[in-house]
Amino acid sequence: MTSSLVGSEMCIRDSPIALKGYYKFKAGEVYSVEGQPQTGKRDKCDIYAVMYEAENNSIMLNGDNVFNSDKLVLLARIEPEDIVESDEWNEFTIHFESVKGREIDDTKLQNGKYKLGIVLSSSVDGAYFRGAVGSTLYVDELELICKE
Repeated sequence: MTSSLVGSEMCIRDSPIALKGYYKFKAGEVYSVEGQPQTGKRDKCDIYAVMYEAENNSIMLNGDNVFNSDKLVLLARIEPEDIVESDEWNEFTIHFESVKGREIDDTKLQNGKYKLGIVLSSSVDGAYFRGAVGSTLYVDELELICKE
């Protein structure tokens, strides 16, 4: 069970439209919660990107606030229940959507007041010690599409 931040959170000066790529996902054999095996449950991976307002490096989102922070402006996410478990590459395109009606402020955007985080995790709840040892997520040809 592992979680990864690909690249790093970065300042961005163009509005993102979508995140594209290919993934292969295989869940580990035994799903557990805090080390206790659970029956009838399979692990799921998580693929998402967030754009949020940040004056500087004083604000960094994490697993506890990434989906509910008042700084969150845009979210692009494959719903974990839509993930296909396969040895074959699965193409995905996820579009950024406004969170709670928030919009990008062009002046703040040009002044580098937004950050972008891209998260690719082999266990959707791995940060909470829920998942399966051996779950594997491969991602290839990851592309961030922005307005020109």
